[in-house]
Amino acid sequence: MYGNQQPSSTKGQAQGGASCSSQDVKQIDMRQRFADIMSPDDDDKMQEDAELQEAIERSLIDIGQAYDNQEIDYCETDVAAKDLQEDAAVQFLQQVLKSWIEDKLDTTVHLDDYIAITVRRLEPWANAQRFFARVKQTAMMSRPLRVKFVGEPGADAGGPRREFFRLCFMDITNSGILSVGQNGRFMFANNTSAYMEHTYRHFGWLTVLSLLHGGNGPGFFTEMIARYICTEHLECIDIEDVDDPIIYDKLKKVQQATSPEEISAAINQCDFWFDCGCSKVVNAQNKDEMVRQVITYQCFLKGKAALDQYLDGLKALGFLDIVRQNHKATKQLFNRTRHLTAISIEEIYEPRFSPLGSNKRQIEEEIVLAWSDFLRDVEDKEVFGDIYDEAGIEVVTKHLITLQDVFIFLTAADAMTPKGLDCIPSVRFDHDKPTAKLEISTCFLYVLFPVNPSMAKADKFKEEFVYAMMNAPGFIKP
Repeated sequence: MYGNQQPSSTKGQAQGGASCSSQDVKQIDMRQRFADIMSPDDDDKMQEDAELQEAIERSLIDIGQAYDNQEIDYCETDVAAKDLQEDAAVQFLQQVLKSWIEDKLDTTVHLDDYIAITVRRLEPWANAQRFFARVKQTAMMSRPLRVKFVGEPGADAGGPRREFFRLCFMDITNSGILSVGQNGRFMFANNTSAYMEHTYRHFGWLTVLSLLHGGNGPGFFTEMIARYICTEHLECIDIEDVDDPIIYDKLKKVQQATSPEEISAAINQCDFWFDCGCSKVVNAQNKDEMVRQVITYQCFLKGKAALDQYLDGLKALGFLDIVRQNHKATKQLFNRTRHLTAISIEEIYEPRFSPLGSNKRQIEEEIVLAWSDFLRDVEDKEVFGDIYDEAGIEVVTKHLITLQDVFIFLTAADAMTPKGLDCIPSVRFDHDKPTAKLEISTCFLYVLFPVNPSMAKADKFKEEFVYAMMNAPGFIKP
């Protein structure tokens, strides 16, 4: 959806992002909640689940001490405990991935031997599959990767890669190899053609490649599928995962029936018991168990061959072993539950202010306040962008801007990447070009605001930011 360089005042044109300079790239320190976690020394081994539990326990101790010192209210402790546990899991996962990446990514490869993938935005998954069809040994995936979008300028210093993986995962959800439950979560479809063409194995390779090169995991699977990937145990059987709306409605009626007459009628309406492998006669006594069996078939067994091929793909570079050795932390790669907030984006992007007391500092702070107000308006679902017809003349509909849209625009990723980021995201200020449009770099993770009185006003700031987003390469089109 978004390119490495973002639009100028002319619709569809790029402002022109900065070229990739090593001076811009810095490691993110431990003080930042969502920043990069420095990996352990080379002699250190990968952490076990016990260490994740230890990190969580330390977080809980911190909460207890804060409560004892009356720094937080008792009613806040549950929320604080959950947040700290999630933070500990995120940090532990970052350490695990960094250790695996350092072991598997061959940084000694000459630039000419990098993996190079050229991508059309309209068919990223098809482009990825063409590459995977040429893979003879998965070891070649350990080489560094460069992604080039057809017809778009800019070198790949991270942004195009993240965008490529995000677009591929999004494309996969519409490709027919997955099915979606009533809750919007995905599972493996029974697609024989895709299976015979090794598409699910390629999906597994894509997941490994994404995480090796700083992207996200799929994140969209059901809880049941994610847990099975990570543990080989079948858990969390949920009727909301069922993809067939007719079967879903009939199963709900069986679940909710209470009187003998209602139970009998609901059971008789279901003509799929045998097809789903239920060999017993369904009655009032065993109906709940039979419903579970149907859910298991619909959401797991029906696509089990496809899932197994995906798992085979995850074995590339030893990644599946890493997943299962650290299953409590790695589940979030396949079933992402943590959502972006306005304050989390603010915390990630550090303003680079002029010296305190200078003439420039005051208006910079006013612009940051407008930026903060904008993020909260987005969080409150109060910001919309115009979508024009193909000629770019007439508004055909409105698009509700989400925090995920904003984060994609800024970083090319739809969520914080589990590896962490390679440089410190920043808010910068352009005093030399006050009439310019705002500029972002998804490689070096900065947003550059032109400094003028209008940008310090909330309404004008919102107008400028939304315009830049809506005119970015690949954004929502009719």
